[in-house]
Amino acid sequence: MIYRDGHTPQLSPAYDLVSSTVYRRLAFGALTFSLGGERAPNRVDLECFRRLADTAEVATEAVVEVAAGTAEAMAQAWPDIRREDGGLFPALAEHIDTRMAKHPLLP
Repeated sequence: MIYRDGHTPQLSPAYDLVSSTVYRRLAFGALTFSLGGERAPNRVDLECFRRLADTAEVATEAVVEVAAGTAEAMAQAWPDIRREDGGLFPALAEHIDTRMAKHPLLP
């Protein structure tokens, strides 16, 4: 969570990326539920979101657009977040850097 105004909670742009991967015993584990048929977090790509949309019978391009936009927003937000808060938990910041460098949804 981020409290930009000191009072109102917002989800961190990197929340889902970090929520389980920081725990060593889960670092290479599978997602609890598959996403478009994929359970390996480091292999979730836009094709997974296309399959998810097809299965859910919702507008595929809208789902892909949201997924791609969210990934882009996270990639853009992370450098500022790292500068502001990365010094508090340097090992966590390095972990996020490593995960983001390898994730198929990120440039």
